[in-house]
Amino acid sequence: EELYYWKEAGVKAAVAPDGSYVVTSGSGQASAYATRGQSRAPIWRTKLNCFLNAAPHFSIDGNSLLMSVGDGIAVINPRTGQGDPSDRG
Repeated sequence: EELYYWKEAGVKAAVAPDGSYVVTSGSGQASAYATRGQSRAPIWRTKLNCFLNAAPHFSIDGNSLLMSVGDGIAVINPRTGQGDPSDRG
């Protein structure tokens, strides 16, 4: 049932540069899941004012997660799901 919901929401995903987790986004939220069979529960989940089809993108150094929201860009700490206080989006 949850997989159907995510499929219908147009979920996009990005794999962390080190391959240890994947970030999914869709339907106004982003979530991170561990890879390598560690757990099915999300590491974190955060609500965003993002477009339904907004895709997560890692910065070149992998220290930030970028998402299109409203009229700007949300900068998220990919390890915690918390917004970056220096976010200018």
